[in-house]
Amino acid sequence: MGANVATIAFCSDVYMEAPLHVAASSVLRSLHPDWTAKIYVLTEGIGESAVLRLRKTLDRVQRPYQLVEIRSPDTSVFRNLRPFHGSHAAYYRLLLPDFITERRFLYLDTDTVTGIDVSRLFEADMNGYPLGFVVTGLVKWALDKEFYLSQGAKEDDPAFNSGVMLFDVGQWKAQHCFARLMEFCNAHPDRLTSADQTALNVLFARHCYHLAPEFNVWLAPESRKPPQENAIYHFVGSPKPWDLFGEIFHPYHHVWKEASRRIALGFLQRSAYTDLRNWVRFPRIVGGYRRILRQRYKQMIAQQSRKNDQNSN
Repeated sequence: MGANVATIAFCSDVYMEAPLHVAASSVLRSLHPDWTAKIYVLTEGIGESAVLRLRKTLDRVQRPYQLVEIRSPDTSVFRNLRPFHGSHAAYYRLLLPDFITERRFLYLDTDTVTGIDVSRLFEADMNGYPLGFVVTGLVKWALDKEFYLSQGAKEDDPAFNSGVMLFDVGQWKAQHCFARLMEFCNAHPDRLTSADQTALNVLFARHCYHLAPEFNVWLAPESRKPPQENAIYHFVGSPKPWDLFGEIFHPYHHVWKEASRRIALGFLQRSAYTDLRNWVRFPRIVGGYRRILRQRYKQMIAQQSRKNDQNSN
């Protein structure tokens, strides 16, 4: 490993194998050539063969890297909290600072594609903050708005998506962040609509290091804007582009498809229709399909109404 090392961390389970391959290989591919990567993956039940497949994908990038697996940590501390899409896996990233030896690391959700060099994040002065986020949202737009307001927030207070997080491990431990987060979560176990993101916003939205907006660019199924160049693209909401019928429902499916062509998984493991894990996941996200269909129907009615108005004039 070279002197300049970017430490990147992911959490993954059996349902996110292909997205993990894309997320990990894209950040390695986009890294400055003077830097190398140390990639930590906290896994739950993916097995040795899956780790070997991930190594094959990373090897294809032809860049130096080190892969460290954090296997099956004790997650019982989260068992009484509100699950997210039927799972507590979203909380597992809070355990990462206990396993990572470097002073700083970048956590990325597996539903990301990186098209920007992240090395400068490891040279930035975080000003003593334990966490860094892209803070572009407001409480009044948040899914957890009512709960945030009940905790003393104002509608125009900042809010963030926690799919990209920059950790200062020393400050995280010195400021007892894990204990504070767990105390909050255990005090409100049924109000965590967005899992740990809810707690992170309440405790850190006004007290965090601000990352530049290009490090967490949302690509939502409801959006139609062309994605900006040189960014970390984050597929928020559901369905995801790799889900069943993603090519129909997700306007940024092409971003995912292009990145997925470079991974080492075979067609049967990359295809949404031949991987049985996608069919198991489908009932948990069916609400997303309904939401998009309702939105498209309303858009169609509005367009037809405007067309009728123009014709009548």
